[in-house]
Amino acid sequence: MLIVLLVFHVLCSIFWFGSVLFADFILMPVISSLEPRYQFAVMEPLGKRAGRVLFPVSILTIISGIILGIATGVLDQLSTPYGWTWIASIVFTCLLLYWGVGVINPAERKLKYILPETPEFTKQLSKIKLFIMIELLFMLLIFIFMVLMRFGL
Repeated sequence: MLIVLLVFHVLCSIFWFGSVLFADFILMPVISSLEPRYQFAVMEPLGKRAGRVLFPVSILTIISGIILGIATGVLDQLSTPYGWTWIASIVFTCLLLYWGVGVINPAERKLKYILPETPEFTKQLSKIKLFIMIELLFMLLIFIFMVLMRFGL
């Protein structure tokens, strides 16, 4: 059962991390190259779909990570480097979830109230690109935590 939980956790993590990589290096550059009216047409449905898919995946990633840690006995090791790394990974993953729900999603929703042919629209789209890049930095930090935990640190 533990292996199933681990595989589930890893698959959710890969999906979440892969989505951020795809957004940063493929999707946003393509959207940025479009005319503003097409950017507008793409961003609203994209933001809705991303939120509906990535929110549950992120919650499942966090919950499965917590259950996995508890099932492997991390609660007995909280004062060790491994325990501290586990706690830090939970904290940063929850911050990452907040970043997506509380920062990126509202920034995307704000686009529908801005006319596509205006400098405000371009500025808001640039802000979203920056927020997604910051999200990637959070992801990389969490990835480092996972590697450290794999080696017992």
